[in-house]
Amino acid sequence: MLSGLFQGQLKYNNDIIKTCAGQTELCIPKLKGKCVGVITNQTSVIGKTHLLGSFIYRGINIVKVFGSQRGF
Repeated sequence: MLSGLFQGQLKYNNDIIKTCAGQTELCIPKLKGKCVGVITNQTSVIGKTHLLGSFIYRGINIVKVFGSQRGF
C-alpha cells in the first residue's frame, strides 16, 4: 500500500562522479596556497604521471600523504 504512495517519486542521478585527478583544471586553483593532504595509492595517475608528481609539479604544497597499509 505504501509503495503506491511513492511510485514515481524516485529519481535517478546519472551524473558521473569525478575525482580531482579527473578535473585538475578545477581543483588545482583551489589547492594553491594551502597545505594539502592526499589519500592515494599506486593507481592514482593522471595520464602517465602519478597524482602526487602532478601536484608537486604544479606547485601544490603537499604536507601529508596517506596510503594503503601495504605501503606507497
